[in-house]
Amino acid sequence: LESLGKRVAAVEKSFGELKDEIDKKTGHHLGAEFDAIKKELTEISNVATQENKVRHQKLENLHSDISHVHKSAGNSENIDKHLDSLSQSNTKVLDQLSSATQRMFGVSIAAIAFVIIAGLSLYNKFRCWEKKHVL
Repeated sequence: LESLGKRVAAVEKSFGELKDEIDKKTGHHLGAEFDAIKKELTEISNVATQENKVRHQKLENLHSDISHVHKSAGNSENIDKHLDSLSQSNTKVLDQLSSATQRMFGVSIAAIAFVIIAGLSLYNKFRCWEKKHVL
């Protein structure tokens, strides 16, 4: 048991010397950097755990709100009316978005055409000035 303790101490000593030698060769304190990385990973893990708890709490609140709405609604006709009005407003919004997209596409084509025409007219104007030797 005593010889095993001496061997472990010798291995620890040689490991420490090896670490010091590596630090000298690289110019970095790898042990300190490794500890900083471990600390940062621990903090990231803690933040992720806390955010996960918050998300679960929000999800539970949402489930309780949904169950409360179902209990307070009473009949399904009321919910169906709300869902129908929601689907109608959703359809209107989608129609407005598609028409706005088409309008913006037309405006962008007109702007590109304007830029091309303006560029060609400037090119023609410079060419005329060059023929007159103004430039």
